[in-house]
Amino acid sequence: QLAKGEIGKLVRALRREIREITEETAWYDHWCDDGNIPDYSHLRNRFKALLKAGHADALLDLGEELWTRGLQQVEESNDDGDTAAEIADCMKIVLSALPKTSLTSSEQLCWMIDRMLEDEFSLLESAEDFIAGGIYGASDWQAAALDLESRLNAASESKMERNRDSYRRGRVLRYLLEAYEHCGWQDRIIPVLEKEARVCLCYDKLVDKLLTGGEREKA
Repeated sequence: QLAKGEIGKLVRALRREIREITEETAWYDHWCDDGNIPDYSHLRNRFKALLKAGHADALLDLGEELWTRGLQQVEESNDDGDTAAEIADCMKIVLSALPKTSLTSSEQLCWMIDRMLEDEFSLLESAEDFIAGGIYGASDWQAAALDLESRLNAASESKMERNRDSYRRGRVLRYLLEAYEHCGWQDRIIPVLEKEARVCLCYDKLVDKLLTGGEREKA
């Protein structure tokens, strides 16, 4: 099927496999030396085969489904992170396919940032090294910065306080600051830190930036 480019049947089978494996209960009891750790090896091998055969878009679609379902499975698991490690290995293959997809480079970067903002279990740690590889340019980071700015502006400060969700807002701020650094918009860093200091409790970052900029009195 891969050689002929007829991957529809394979993709449907893999979607079914993703649904089945992510519905398994993941647990392990060291005292009894018993448990159930979902085996992702077959899925991982098929992901590698899709990547090797050049079906990057299909692999990305499957990766998105695995990501959504896998996050929920890991959240409910009790296995010392074994299932999270299995899913992370699969997602590493999906990341390798990302630059070969039909997404533009800026869309690829925003896709990764979206996933990292959702990642509470270090399933996508490899994305940090991927981004640090320098394959995305200033224009890509500018697009990411504008997207992240819109996220901050969409959620009012009062709502963030009411929902006690400053942690999530702080994650958005973290990647926004990184985007500013990469795209050359350093002049926006202090203003956004001043704006977010009370909600995100980023006073330390603000003071550091003020001192670096020579504004000791304001710091």
